[in-house]
Amino acid sequence: SLELPVWNIDGESINRICMSFANNELVSGLRITTVEGLTLFEDMDRTDINTTYHKKLLSHRDRVIGEIELGLTTRPSQEKNRQFLETSITTMIAVILVLIATTSFLLRIFLRTPLKHLMDRIDALANGQYDFKSFLFKQKEIETISSKFNLMAQQIQSRENNLRVVNEQLAHEIKE
Repeated sequence: SLELPVWNIDGESINRICMSFANNELVSGLRITTVEGLTLFEDMDRTDINTTYHKKLLSHRDRVIGEIELGLTTRPSQEKNRQFLETSITTMIAVILVLIATTSFLLRIFLRTPLKHLMDRIDALANGQYDFKSFLFKQKEIETISSKFNLMAQQIQSRENNLRVVNEQLAHEIKE
């Protein structure tokens, strides 16, 4: 798009075309020079360390008529990457918090209630109360623990009954 304006040294057209390029957020510098070294347009910012510069020759009918130097910056893409990183970190934190809350809720439902029930039964067994109804649990592992606990409670009750009978027999024999 600069070939004919540079060939004709049309300053107004060169300026409009170059300004439209220079206003692009990726362009941090633009210089157009003739072969003789005359600068037709210059808008360069050499202070941006994120800029890479490229030079290309301008030609008209296979004859070199000038040179374009274009500086492209990575600032916009770095800013977008930073925003993406912040969004990703925020999303990951939110997902982790939801997972923690969900796990806590599920553990409360599936473990806390059955374990509290088993602990209440242990307290009752320690106080000598062997009569309690058996509950069915959805979790196979908890159900296995519960059935083994029930078996243990029955064995303890049986031993206590046997000890009571033996004690009564001994007491009866001592009296005689």
